[in-house]
Amino acid sequence: MSFKEIFKQKYNSEDLLQQFKSQTQNKYFDERFWKPAIDPKTGQGGAVIRFLPSSKCEEAFVKIYEFSFQGPTGRWYIQKCLNTIGLPDPVSEYNSEQWATGDETLQNEVRKRKRKTSYITNIYVVRDPAQPENEGKVFLFKFGKKIFNKLEQALNPPNDGIEEIQPLDPFDLFEGANFILRIKKGDGGFPNYDESRFDNKRGPLFDDEEKLEKIYNSTYDLREFLDPKTFKSYDELKQLFRSVMGLDSSSSKVSSEIVRQVVSVPEDEDDEDDIKSVLEKLKGKRTTTVKKSSASSKPSVQIDDDDDIDELLKKVGKIKDDDEELGDDVPF
Repeated sequence: MSFKEIFKQKYNSEDLLQQFKSQTQNKYFDERFWKPAIDPKTGQGGAVIRFLPSSKCEEAFVKIYEFSFQGPTGRWYIQKCLNTIGLPDPVSEYNSEQWATGDETLQNEVRKRKRKTSYITNIYVVRDPAQPENEGKVFLFKFGKKIFNKLEQALNPPNDGIEEIQPLDPFDLFEGANFILRIKKGDGGFPNYDESRFDNKRGPLFDDEEKLEKIYNSTYDLREFLDPKTFKSYDELKQLFRSVMGLDSSSSKVSSEIVRQVVSVPEDEDDEDDIKSVLEKLKGKRTTTVKKSSASSKPSVQIDDDDDIDELLKKVGKIKDDDEELGDDVPF
């Protein structure tokens, strides 16, 4: 566009403002994700949702690892962990090396840097009293270990010899059940999901098959969260990590040889989850599991994350998450 054309063009200030707002919002908020509203005064919240299979991929859910911690420099390291896609991660390697020293002080520091495990799936919002505009829509839902445990327990209910409980496929559109999400303020101000449960009534989400098919076709492809293109490269993550930790080029180098020697070091409790056994019962649905890291291949593509504002606040301690109170021993 020439200077004369720019001079002649009249900008609508209101439209320009909306454009800026849109760009800012898109940077931090993914509208595809649903989050339960929590009353700031009581710490309580609730909704009724239905877990959905994806029409666009075989995975019913995906498991992801992320890091969020403050280094000695005062800066924050908030990044996705490459172990999610079966690749070596510089922070995981550094944590492994530090843990292997046996030094209790260093091991406590490793615990502060532990990776967080989350799961992403598709849901249909049946009832959301605090956000009624969400009802009747399909969303992505990111949740932690506590809710995952409830899904696993539904699929493989305990047998105490007193009451026989039939297994429930949480992602079954026809013979599944709604999930009643109840949130209360737990110890230390953490959201507590202990009272959440599946409805006793089982059956199709809707009797109308056309409506059911429309909902099913509205689900999202979960494979995007495992796409290497959405992760920063090994070298870039290493540089960011060393900057946050205040490490110079001559100190505390990550040794792949040491990492290989400490394969018996305790890892995140979530790593011990046998997700394959869970998914074998989900009628052919599969999830991607994390492979053991090797010190070789590194991804080369780097793309910035677009964390939303709530997620950023959570990561800097303003909003707490249920998994933070689980006390996982040592996630690397």
